[in-house]
Amino acid sequence: MKLSTSLLIYLVFLLVSCGLNDRTEANLSPGDVQYIRGLGLLDSNEVIQFFESHGTWKDGFKQAGGFITEKRIAYYWLDDNADKQQISSALFSDIDSIRLINNSRSLTYASYIQVYRSNDLGFKAYFDVDSTRLLLLYRTAKANWKARH
Repeated sequence: MKLSTSLLIYLVFLLVSCGLNDRTEANLSPGDVQYIRGLGLLDSNEVIQFFESHGTWKDGFKQAGGFITEKRIAYYWLDDNADKQQISSALFSDIDSIRLINNSRSLTYASYIQVYRSNDLGFKAYFDVDSTRLLLLYRTAKANWKARH
């Protein structure tokens, strides 16, 4: 019984710890926004409409995140290994099309928006969220994209 209680306490701690560094557009601090601007992914006049982080519990949003503004869609994954780092952004006016890959029911794969550009330098912006939020942010991205074309 003692082992089961210890295991339960550990699992609860692990689940709570994983959520401590989660950021959304609702809880980004001015310092967080400045960090994203420092990555070259956000202009001074842009407002983040949707933001999701999915870095490790230690590094949180500074390691990985995806976001949508009225002007762009962006994604970053920063790793100690420079070969694995990814910083991608596209203005909606430069995007040919976007496609949603909904993996919200999967335990092992994150959902993403596939971004296609005419210069063939597309990318995936990952959003590991529930299906309701995923559809809302995709519809916002699609509307923003249509407004720029």
